[in-house]
This record gives sequence, structure tokens and C-alpha cells, in this order.
Amino acid sequence: MKLIDASIKRPVSVIVGILLVSLFGYVSLRELPIQMKPAVEKPIITVSTAYPAAAPQEVEEQVTIPLEEKVRTVENLHKLESTSREGFSRITLEFDWGVSIGG
Repeated sequence: MKLIDASIKRPVSVIVGILLVSLFGYVSLRELPIQMKPAVEKPIITVSTAYPAAAPQEVEEQVTIPLEEKVRTVENLHKLESTSREGFSRITLEFDWGVSIGG
């Protein structure tokens, strides 16, 4: 009851106190380093293969297609993309969220 009596007798002091607490709270929230959204990387693996002096069609037939057939059997695979260029093959494997690819 003493708090209520003091609030009635000194309303200006109570208002100033409430404003100061609100101001300190606002400043604290702005300066507090809270990370609401953690940094999450997509689970992606890229397989690159060099086949020097080979035409794109050769690279696709002899390297890319056989590798694609092998990696398609990997669990939790979401998407598979491949590129065959002159002397070079790249296969990108994208996995479902939550899959650990770090060994």
C-alpha cells in the first residue's frame, strides 16, 4: 500500500520513473546483439571432373552420365544438376534441409 500511496502523492515522479525505465529498455533492446535468424547454409556438394582435350559430348557420355548414375542413389538427395563442357564436367547435388554433409 505504501507504493500506491506514494504514486498518488507524487504522480510526476512516477511518470518520470516510468519514462526512464521505458527509455533504458528501448536503448537496451536496440543495442543488444540478438540474432533472430541463424545463418544456415544449404547442404550442397559439387563434384568437378577434368577430362582434358575432350569434346562436350565425350565428357557427357564418358564422365557425367556414369557419375550421375552413381550419385543418384545417395539418400536425402533433393536436386541434381550437371554441366558438361569441353574438357570439364560439374555435378551439383542439393540435399534436403537438415542433412549434415560434414562427414
